[in-house]
Amino acid sequence: VIVIIGALVILVGSLYIAWTTFREAKNKVAADLRVAHNFLNQELKEVEVALSLLAENQLVKDFLRGGKVSSEDLRQWLEKKRIGLDLDVLSLCNKKGEVVLRTRSPYNKGDSCLQISLILKALQGKIASGVVVIPSWKLKMEGEGLTEKAKIIFKPTPRAKPRSERAETSGMFLMAAAPVVTEEGKVEGVLYAGNLLNRNYYLVDYIR
Repeated sequence: VIVIIGALVILVGSLYIAWTTFREAKNKVAADLRVAHNFLNQELKEVEVALSLLAENQLVKDFLRGGKVSSEDLRQWLEKKRIGLDLDVLSLCNKKGEVVLRTRSPYNKGDSCLQISLILKALQGKIASGVVVIPSWKLKMEGEGLTEKAKIIFKPTPRAKPRSERAETSGMFLMAAAPVVTEEGKVEGVLYAGNLLNRNYYLVDYIR
């Protein structure tokens, strides 16, 4: 009897410890997720505010309306803003969804930006933000260094499912898009900007 009681005590104690450990781990994950969510929301809000101010600038509006502002002058000005705001991407589309200016070398333009859902919303006159995934071919268009920064090599683990790909090449971005609206209330284009999350350890360090 004593042996049975002792065994039951050990079993109950082990189950309690396991349950307590699981509960603590679950609470820790939930807390980390709340911190990450708040962090991402704050980062997106800051990009939204910065983009809204840039989209209100007369240089941007005049350029889209075919004014006297040269693409080189506007590019240099916006590139300084991108670097100052510590953004990976800051680009400008016209109302047709065509990229007319990028601020990252080699300054590609002429392709469509309509694959990004946030830009479709901005073309309707509403600022939009969120997490978006951009394929590798689009990363190359956005500028040099982004495809290399986005690439994550898969490392095999005992329980990992087999996959044909050896690396992740798409980029996950924190991104916002702001409409460029004229004094008459017409949307002439969209400014969009964001930061690449792939191998961005700032968020991890922030949660820790």
